[in-house]
Amino acid sequence: MAESWDELCADAWRAWKPAGAPADAWERLGAELAVRYAEPHRAYHDARHIAEMTALLAGRAREMRDAFAVMMAAFFHDAVLVAGAKDNEAKSAALAAERLAPFAGEARRARIAQLIRATEAHAPDPSDLDLALLVDADLAILGAAPERFDAYDRGIRAEYAHVPGLLYAIGRKKFLQRMSARERLFLDAAMRERFEAPARANLARALR
Repeated sequence: MAESWDELCADAWRAWKPAGAPADAWERLGAELAVRYAEPHRAYHDARHIAEMTALLAGRAREMRDAFAVMMAAFFHDAVLVAGAKDNEAKSAALAAERLAPFAGEARRARIAQLIRATEAHAPDPSDLDLALLVDADLAILGAAPERFDAYDRGIRAEYAHVPGLLYAIGRKKFLQRMSARERLFLDAAMRERFEAPARANLARALR
C-alpha cells in the first residue's frame, strides 16, 4: 500500500504555514491536497513524489529569493492530473492561485502559478534560481537509484494504462530521447553534480 500524505507530507506542509495564518484553514488546504494526491489513477505523481521533491527544495530554501513561493509551487504542481491532458499544469497553477488567496497576496500567487506552469516544459530560465531549482527537483527522479527510477517508469506506464502498448512505447521513447539529447538535464550546479550522471545512466538503460 502506498504511503500517505499524512506519513510523507503533512509535517512539511505545516512547516510552511504563513505566520499568522489560521492553522485550521491551513490544515483544510493540506487535507484537500492529500485527497488529490491519493487519487486512484496516480501511480507516480502521488504523495511520495511531492515528499521527495519538497525535501530536496527545503534543503536549498535559504538560497531562494522566495522560498514560500517555490515550496507552494512544489506542493501544488501536480494537484490536477489527467494522464495525457495538455492543461494539467495550467489547471494546477489556477488551483494554487485560487486556494492560496487567503494566505498570499496577488503578486506572490501569480509567481507561484508561473513556477507551476514552468514544470510542463522543464526548460526554465537558468538565470532564475528559484525556477531552476523547482524544475531540477521535479526531474531529480531521473537521477534516482535504479530501483526507484524503475518504479517511477512503471508508475508512469500505469498512469497511461489506457494507452495501447505500442503507442505508449513510441511516446515514452520520444520523451526519453528528448531528455537524453539535452546538453544538461539539471541547471543548478549542485543538482547537476548529484543527479546528472545517474540520470544519464538511467535514461540510457531505459532506452535499451
